[in-house]
Amino acid sequence: MATKEEQALQDALINTYTYNLHFLSEYDYALYERVSALSDAISNNIYQERYFLDFIKENGEFDIFDTKTNSYIYNKNPKKWNNQAIKSCNFDHNNTFSLLNTDIYTTDITDITEFKTDMLELNNLKIRTDIKNYTNIKFEPLNNKHKKVRSINKFIFVGTLLGRHIPKIIKKLNTINHFVCEENLEIFRLSLFVCDYSLLARDGKSVVFAIMEDENIFMEKFNIFFKNYIFDNTFYKYYSTNYNISNYFDRIINVIAAKDPMIFDYRLLLDNMIKLSTKNFNKYKTLTFGKIKEDNSFTKYPILYLGAGPSLKSNIKWLQKNQDRFIIVAMAATLKILSANDIIPDIVTSVDPQEGIVTKQFSFSTSQQLDEMIKIVSLNTPDKVFDMFNNKNNLFTFESLKTFQQNSISIDGVSIGEITLKLLLHLKAKEIYFLGIDLALDQKTGQTHADEEKNKDLKIDISKDENYNDIMLKNNFKLKDDIVITKGNFLETVKTTRLFFISLLDYNESIKLFKKSSQTIYNLSENGAAIYGTIPTKIDDIQLSSKLNKKDIQDRLNNELNASSIVHLVEEDKQLIKNQIIQIDDLINFISEFKKFKIKQYEQFHKELDNISNIMLSFNSNHFHIAEIYLNFALIINRYIDFIFNSRELKDNRKELKEIHYIWCQHIIILLKEYKNYLSLLV
Repeated sequence: MATKEEQALQDALINTYTYNLHFLSEYDYALYERVSALSDAISNNIYQERYFLDFIKENGEFDIFDTKTNSYIYNKNPKKWNNQAIKSCNFDHNNTFSLLNTDIYTTDITDITEFKTDMLELNNLKIRTDIKNYTNIKFEPLNNKHKKVRSINKFIFVGTLLGRHIPKIIKKLNTINHFVCEENLEIFRLSLFVCDYSLLARDGKSVVFAIMEDENIFMEKFNIFFKNYIFDNTFYKYYSTNYNISNYFDRIINVIAAKDPMIFDYRLLLDNMIKLSTKNFNKYKTLTFGKIKEDNSFTKYPILYLGAGPSLKSNIKWLQKNQDRFIIVAMAATLKILSANDIIPDIVTSVDPQEGIVTKQFSFSTSQQLDEMIKIVSLNTPDKVFDMFNNKNNLFTFESLKTFQQNSISIDGVSIGEITLKLLLHLKAKEIYFLGIDLALDQKTGQTHADEEKNKDLKIDISKDENYNDIMLKNNFKLKDDIVITKGNFLETVKTTRLFFISLLDYNESIKLFKKSSQTIYNLSENGAAIYGTIPTKIDDIQLSSKLNKKDIQDRLNNELNASSIVHLVEEDKQLIKNQIIQIDDLINFISEFKKFKIKQYEQFHKELDNISNIMLSFNSNHFHIAEIYLNFALIINRYIDFIFNSRELKDNRKELKEIHYIWCQHIIILLKEYKNYLSLLV
């Protein structure tokens, strides 16, 4: 029979567990259902527990007993463990994930006119020059782990164990937004008996749980955490239990890399996408997706969608033999290997803003071949690429990120791969086969693409495997060179790069959002990554159709795309743009007035920026770029401003603040005026 003390302890455990379940039922119902299902399975002897909660009397704390190893996870000294966890979490940059790219904020740029380079590099240099305006006023090293900060907004608990340390860390650091991940649902369930998780979501706080989730769901959950007060993503403080958490660091770094604002910065958005799109709109046919018919040639015939991954090369003979059994849609990056093997795609797609790369890709096809292919390219394609196409009748453009048409949609993505997939889905393609969409390295050679030449730049050394300690010791992370492990299409796991992994996330999201139940996607890559919503299929298992009359089908495709395109905006669309120009003028006047404010403290400036950010983001629509321009600007510039002023050592900063306030306002006004000028080209 239990003593009064034991009974009181048991009652307290049950009460905490019940309260946590009630909290989860309202805050994260899916997690609540999973925990409840596990509890039912344990109660009904369907599931045999591995871990048990044990009270260590001499320690006055709870431990976890592991029946598999016959040991205690806290080594029967949980109080010492918890105290060390709390002691190690302080107002500094130790144990943090930084979202500021060290290289971007430290490069010394003196005169941008001296650089003669391609458009992407030029934009990158412009961004660095913009940043230098702020670093010249106040520069602070980004890698100072011992910098004392005033506040910590976002905190990640990597592993929970019993979670007894979590409420005390939150109280000590007064954190606001939290991310809690745990690889074992059984361990997390035990923590519900002894840790009040509702504390993470009281008084304006928030928490996102990622408990024993697969890779895709984990990324979705982390994205929610990222968007919780999106402007406070300068750094994430974390505490790790170091128990069964080896996959988490790589996952977190992957999603942080995917959120890097320098992947597509505000200068690239303005100087390339918007500038060229407005200039080209009245020159070339632009697809209007609201006109696409439900029953068209894309719905009637199988589509073989070709990417430049290693599996394209390994299956090139099969493709040669069966090219007439599919409508072949190919990225421009595949034209070299296709041309070398006498394969001419029916449709070729391109979106790369780098003039030199795109012209080289199309140069592998003869003028006659280019004339025969249907070309679907982004509206912001460089002029020299358009000049390569003699036959403009089968040339079509599409709008990226935003659309100037009210009866259409825009197509965007990390790369041409996801963009082409979205094009096919919106064109109602019913049966799509992926070949060369590997999103992974050649698992033997480390080759990234199906290039005919053995180019060293296209190979990655796959002989080394990094554990999470190695990953955390690195000062920076490389999108193209760092190796990431992900689930394979046929293999259990495959090695890929961070850049491919970012594309993989976009493929997964695109299929989840846009694929209809009537559309089927088959993934033919034997050594590629698993892609959400696709069916792994051996190439020999395809039920091949009869040979198609390609000339007849191409004529029909061309006619259908012509019928779904426009060259000039209708008056209603022009009026919408005129209204936007008026709104931009209002914003310019608003920022000009803000420039006159007398700012004395950073807290005041930060509050005003919050108000301005809310106004800018309110212009989020399918036809207006203001929100995207400002958000990217804020993630590059505002975050650095927040970094330098979030310091306990910073004393009197009025002079620096005044200068930054002035430059910031000038910066925004210049961007708004540029945007206004480009929009004016359409009306």
